[in-house]
Amino acid sequence: MGILGFCSGGRRALLYADRYEGISAVVPFHPAKTTPKEVAKLKAPVQIQAREADRVVPVADVRELERLLKGKKTLVELFIYEGADHGFLPYTSPYYKPEHAKVAWKRTADFLSSKLK
Repeated sequence: MGILGFCSGGRRALLYADRYEGISAVVPFHPAKTTPKEVAKLKAPVQIQAREADRVVPVADVRELERLLKGKKTLVELFIYEGADHGFLPYTSPYYKPEHAKVAWKRTADFLSSKLK
């Protein structure tokens, strides 16, 4: 099973994967700040989708999460979308970026497809 979430839901997806077996892939979109203790047992591969200009979740926090996961040998991919702000994915958002949304969904689908066989 794969799990994904957005903002605090992205953080919750990571927390869920840390606590429950059977999660084979996690895709957090701009996940809220997560501590090392909260993902200490996380083993599932992670693909993080983040925004370079995010005013809610600083890109530095996402890079810190990437370093943390790599440091514990968790497979992690990080994609940062230049000029995109928080909420670039939903077409109803004032920050919607269709070009980034298309790429992010493709990457997400490919990642989940490769990990959930």
